[in-house]
Amino acid sequence: MTLMLGTLLAGCLINAELYQERRDALTDDDGDGLTDEQGDCDDTDPAVAPGQVELCNGQDDDCDGSVDEEPGGVAWYPDGDGDGFGVESLGVATCDPPQGYVDQGGDCDDTDDGVFPGAEERCDEVDQDCDDAVDEAPVVDAPTWYLDADGDGWGDEDRAVEACDPGEDYVDQAGDCDDLDAAVSPGAAEVCGNGQDDDCDADEGECRWAGELGVDDAAAVFYGEMGGDEAGVALAWLPGSEGGQLAIGAYSSGRAFAQGGAVFVYDAPLAGVLDPDLATGLVLGATDAAHAGWALAAVPDLDGDGHPELFVGADGDHTMASWGGAAYIVDGPVSGTVELAEAPRRLLGDEEDGRLGTAVAAFAPSDGESLLLAGARGRGVGGEVLGWVDPPEGVSTSAGATWQMSASEAGAEAGSDVVLADFDGDDVADAAVGAWAADEGLTDQGAVYVFIGPLEGSATSDDADRTFLGQRESAALGIRMDASGDADGDGLTDLLISAPLSSSKGSDAGAAWLLTDPAGTEDLTDARATIVGTEAEAFLGSGVAIGGDCDGDSWTDLAIGAAGLDGGKGAVFVLFGPVEGVVDPTLAPRAAGRQVGGQFGNAALLGPDTNKDGLGDLILGATGVDGLAGAVYLFTPTLP
Repeated sequence: MTLMLGTLLAGCLINAELYQERRDALTDDDGDGLTDEQGDCDDTDPAVAPGQVELCNGQDDDCDGSVDEEPGGVAWYPDGDGDGFGVESLGVATCDPPQGYVDQGGDCDDTDDGVFPGAEERCDEVDQDCDDAVDEAPVVDAPTWYLDADGDGWGDEDRAVEACDPGEDYVDQAGDCDDLDAAVSPGAAEVCGNGQDDDCDADEGECRWAGELGVDDAAAVFYGEMGGDEAGVALAWLPGSEGGQLAIGAYSSGRAFAQGGAVFVYDAPLAGVLDPDLATGLVLGATDAAHAGWALAAVPDLDGDGHPELFVGADGDHTMASWGGAAYIVDGPVSGTVELAEAPRRLLGDEEDGRLGTAVAAFAPSDGESLLLAGARGRGVGGEVLGWVDPPEGVSTSAGATWQMSASEAGAEAGSDVVLADFDGDDVADAAVGAWAADEGLTDQGAVYVFIGPLEGSATSDDADRTFLGQRESAALGIRMDASGDADGDGLTDLLISAPLSSSKGSDAGAAWLLTDPAGTEDLTDARATIVGTEAEAFLGSGVAIGGDCDGDSWTDLAIGAAGLDGGKGAVFVLFGPVEGVVDPTLAPRAAGRQVGGQFGNAALLGPDTNKDGLGDLILGATGVDGLAGAVYLFTPTLP
């Protein structure tokens, strides 16, 4: 009775439905900390409640009675340059982005599509990646810099950095092989013989020019005036404290007489085309067909003015005898027009067809009188050489000669070339006499007769202290010789001789021999070096020169002309000292002619330093250029 009464009473006093609603309103069903009573508009979703961030999801996340309004965490930014990043300060919150807006901000230059967060930084003083720093690493185009510890402008490639601005002591050129020595770098000149690789080319001693020089590489060039002048048949260098002079023989020039010959003299330094009309000095032959300039040599100072004289051979001179020839001494320095008929010292051939002046040479001891020699290839039975000691002013003839050498064999053409030098180191002149047509067992094999001084009185070829004979018929040994340097470094002058018609490697291929002890060498098989032509009709040895140092290594170098090479264009091979053994000249650097028949290399000078750069220069004659007008080329090779 009591229980029933309570139940009835309770049912009368409590509304169950209302009770449940109130209970639900006061209960946080979704655990988000808010009840319906407290404003939770969806107590079944913990992500929906007052204070929640409005999302773009089609529902009222923050229970403010609006859907998707001003969504939190959703922003759009104007992207004016189309790089995918917008201007953050101009961003808007909306579920539907305006046209041209993107969802990434942070662009620090919305006018440049290469500038945005995460862009590759470049060396241009622009903040490409919008991090408030300019040109900071990593930089996509940063150049490589090399530490230059010695300040020579070249860096050490093993100490490299990549940066826009590496700071001091860095350069953009690598390759310095010694970054503690400012004198060593790829831009330095190689200094020969100092035992180090100055120019960092991995070759410590290679200072030589290589390959082939053409006529366009010449520093200066002289052209004969007319066809037939044969300029360049002979060359001489007159040294001087102010630069020296170059003398060029043109033995058939008609400047004064028909084929009277001329010598053009120019002061160094020499550059460009040497105009015959602008020569410093012009030496003219004395008679018709005198052939002045056929042979040339420098004479040590005879008149005491400190300048060498010029010795001019004119083997066709008719002054005293028909084709008697003559040799003239012109005072140096040569200047203005000099007529040989008025030269201060005149050595005149007094035998008809004697051809005095075929060759000329001079020697002065350290303390004593000078000796002058002149070859006379037509004199006597087989040619002669006449010598005068300090010839006086005026005319001298064979009667005044202090030494006379005569060929014993008829037709030998002794005196076709002659040199004077001190071969044995006693400061007394010794002589080498070429006789290209000598027959001493073989026809026209040629011979070179060496006489050890003092040279006094008379002698024949049979009296020679040494005789070197051509090794084949028609070799023409002795037609070209030079004794102007010490090729083996023993302090004694050496002798270079040639046989341009030698045929050991082909008809008229030619050959040359270096004799470093002419007084003691028995025959050509004992020569220090044998240079053999390898091409028929090359005429190797048509011009020879010994003297000077072209590569700065302190060794004397050689030049060997081959006037017939390459169809007569000609070439000159430069053999860098020391030279020994059997030498193939085609492996050596060369200067080459380009005109067929030009006979480039039929005369050569090696050693004059015309431009005062400390290196010997190369001066070459080419008598066949331009229809035998002839030409002379000066090369001043620089170190590679």
